Amino acid sequence: MNLKRFLLYTAVGVLIGAVGGAIFWLVFSPYRDMDILISNGTVFDGTGNPPHRTDVGIRDGKIIELSRWRFYFSRAKLQIDARGRIVAPGFIDVHTHVEGNIPASGAFRADNFLR
Repeated sequence: MNLKRFLLYTAVGVLIGAVGGAIFWLVFSPYRDMDILISNGTVFDGTGNPPHRTDVGIRDGKIIELSRWRFYFSRAKLQIDARGRIVAPGFIDVHTHVEGNIPASGAFRADNFLR
């Protein structure tokens, strides 16, 4: 192999590696750091589609992504393994008219929301 061909192959290899690295970074970087990662749960997403096993990423109190693969390189402050559990992210409304039951003074516990 002559020097020109070697340099050409090396340059092409470096270019392919750089493009691959950039694509990798663009795909995974938005999901690297999050507050909570709920993994391996059976997700009912509220769309009417069948439930599926996936991970839920949460940052600043908001769901950032539902994915089975984008969180592979992620770091979360709290990681919850929801294996064997149902996860219903963001669509269950716990709206209630409990205001009339709140005492004027003293502590109030809504035990039905804490279980």
